Amino acid sequence: MSGEPPVTATPNKESAEETFLRDLIQRSRKNDGARKHHVVPNSYLRRWSKPSGRVQVCDVATGKSYATSPATAARVTDFYLLESPDLDPDEIPPAFVENLLALIEGRAVPALDSLLDLGPDGISGQERADIATFLGFQSARGQQTRNMIQQVAADMSKYLHPAGTATESGIRSLLETTNLPLTDELLAEVLDFQRGLQDGSIIMQPQQAALVGMPISMAIEISERLFTRHWTLFRTRPVLSTCDEPVIPIGGPGHPRDRRAGFGTAPVVIFPVAPDALLVMFLGKPAPLQLADLGHVELAEINREIAAAASRWVIDREGRKTALAFDIPPWPDAITSLEEGQVDDTGRAKLLHGTWMSRWAASDIPPEWPVLRWFR
Repeated sequence: MSGEPPVTATPNKESAEETFLRDLIQRSRKNDGARKHHVVPNSYLRRWSKPSGRVQVCDVATGKSYATSPATAARVTDFYLLESPDLDPDEIPPAFVENLLALIEGRAVPALDSLLDLGPDGISGQERADIATFLGFQSARGQQTRNMIQQVAADMSKYLHPAGTATESGIRSLLETTNLPLTDELLAEVLDFQRGLQDGSIIMQPQQAALVGMPISMAIEISERLFTRHWTLFRTRPVLSTCDEPVIPIGGPGHPRDRRAGFGTAPVVIFPVAPDALLVMFLGKPAPLQLADLGHVELAEINREIAAAASRWVIDREGRKTALAFDIPPWPDAITSLEEGQVDDTGRAKLLHGTWMSRWAASDIPPEWPVLRWFR
């Protein structure tokens, strides 16, 4: 026998990501979560509640405005509930996303406090990462992202079943390629389905669980892009609003006003940190002119942009009804536009390009972009 010690298998050490995921799942199993979910965190809205302890909420669609506590503002029942017949609640608890967001928010609060105290150059790399993660998830967690996902699904279903193909002969040829018995009843059912897709009476939609879960991958990519931008914190008079979609890309001159800019390409992304502090994330290094203090008119332009970005709610300090001062058009019926482009000369390869429309698509004379000197 050999005098060498026996070789034993060493268990793989659990990675930090695996530990985080395991702990999050266990926490989600214990905590079913509240039925009312904040689309923007209570901890964030509290920055607008001083000194009264309440905030002013304006419903952009109805024009109604009311004062309430941050704890009851901007909430939707079961908005982040992750339930589906295809999901095992023991493996992925229904409260998983809500608890994930709560952890991200918890890390962001002290990091945002440091940002307000020290500015972007004074915070640590971890604090910057915590803020970027929070902003990435905040940018993807709201109603507009869900509307976009639903619209793209509906657009794609129409594209894959174009008008003119919903004919009896076309459907019969399609069914002959399957193992389904070709009956008159099945033929009629599929034909009705195809026609319904085209006339809009049938709309293909992702499951609710997909609408809750899909934005997570979007949020991670957005976080990475925001982290690498050039951050500047503008201190202002305490007049800034916020909204339920507070991470706002601004396209600037040359970008169509009726289309929302992307987080990867927008020259500027803004985020109101507090009523007197605006985080501006430039794509390129800003020039001295771009860093000058914001004037009264520029602050009004920014508040108008914040109101136009809102899915539904604009939040102010109690007594201020800033959003009501602006003529904000409704969201267009279709918030995405699916366009087909040519990839090669054969006509066989196609490129589908989706565009995210803005509220200004419904305006005959949209306003100029805010703070034009940011783009010079």
